[in-house]
Amino acid sequence: MENLISDELIYGLVYDIQYEDDYNISYASPEMISGHNYNPEFSNLWSLGILLYTMIHADVPFKKPFDTITRMLMIEREISKECSNILHRLLAKKPHLRGSFKSLLNDSWIGINTFSKRRVSNNLKGCTDKNIIIEKTSKNETIHELDELIEESQNDIGSSLSLQWIPSNSLKDIKLIGKGGFGSVFSATWISQSTMTQASNKHHFHWQKTLTKVALKECISIHKGDNLKNFLTEMKNHTKINGLWGIIDFYGIACSHKHDDLKIVLHYADKSDLSEYLARNFTSITWRERLSIILDVAAGLYQIHDRGIVHRDIHPGNIFLDSSCSCIGDFGLSRETNMLTDASSKFGVLPYIAPEVLKEGKYSYASDIYAFGILLIKIATGKHIYSADKPSFDESIPSFYHIHAVIRNLQIAQMRRH
Repeated sequence: MENLISDELIYGLVYDIQYEDDYNISYASPEMISGHNYNPEFSNLWSLGILLYTMIHADVPFKKPFDTITRMLMIEREISKECSNILHRLLAKKPHLRGSFKSLLNDSWIGINTFSKRRVSNNLKGCTDKNIIIEKTSKNETIHELDELIEESQNDIGSSLSLQWIPSNSLKDIKLIGKGGFGSVFSATWISQSTMTQASNKHHFHWQKTLTKVALKECISIHKGDNLKNFLTEMKNHTKINGLWGIIDFYGIACSHKHDDLKIVLHYADKSDLSEYLARNFTSITWRERLSIILDVAAGLYQIHDRGIVHRDIHPGNIFLDSSCSCIGDFGLSRETNMLTDASSKFGVLPYIAPEVLKEGKYSYASDIYAFGILLIKIATGKHIYSADKPSFDESIPSFYHIHAVIRNLQIAQMRRH
């Protein structure tokens, strides 16, 4: 996937970033590199993280723009856990995961009223609502498996976004926004206690409630057939890439006290999915915005494949857009490569299903890349390559599309897409 994104494309998106050499562009945040409008505070927090890393390592963590978006942060020097947590937070790929300068100054490692704060402080990873809804004596095996997955996520020091158990009563203003074979999708407001603020007397701290717009994916008939197995597989695969650029954020699992109502809690994309966005705005979307979407999706797919996962359902309805990033979502059909078998049933949306899948049921990285190629054509022309009304490639379409989308991605022979 990395080879599909040319340096010309990336540097074209960051043309308005002032830099003198590759060393200085390392201070540019992922949202700046991918061509999105960016919040100065979030981008400055990223630059602060790069500066802190450079002070420790005498080098920058990411040498190329694509590395900034996709590469994991590697800490090669021995530092404290608290310092490591700060670095991973400041250098989180998603801007909203970096917090704020105010919350940074209140961090215990920074040293402001350290003793008083530690008396009442719980790390966000430890401040989970799990204890409210999970009884250790429960015999529900599904709950225990999910509990282990959440705990593993919270113990991952390299993760910028840990999962939580989310009580159903903390979700308000729930509204139906879509339906599918798996169940329904809702929007909601999640009321969580995730920010610690200092009281006016300067000696006491309290948890401040934050309101987060989220999407809820319903899991109906979870105990029927392979639904439970597929549900757990989706959770595990999504957790491996959670918080990364080009991947929809997965916040946790909403659960009732009786454990009979499970919902996946995800980031709410305020610009809808790509299919709806193109239908509403195709004529007004600039090439800069189109290329920004392509880069985000390519980065997301690269990271999915880099962790040994095949998505198997890439199409515009599973690409979600908001002001800061375009993200791949819905990992319900995803599988690790070592779990792939020739499928008797064909999954996905025509015409995004690769020829070898239609013919032999063989899913692979190549079949995902094929779907990505069809997606490029859709973004460029608003049409499918195999539709009755064939898309045309005129001079207004950048050469990037001609070279990569038509020649490389849409070759019928599977091997030519590797």
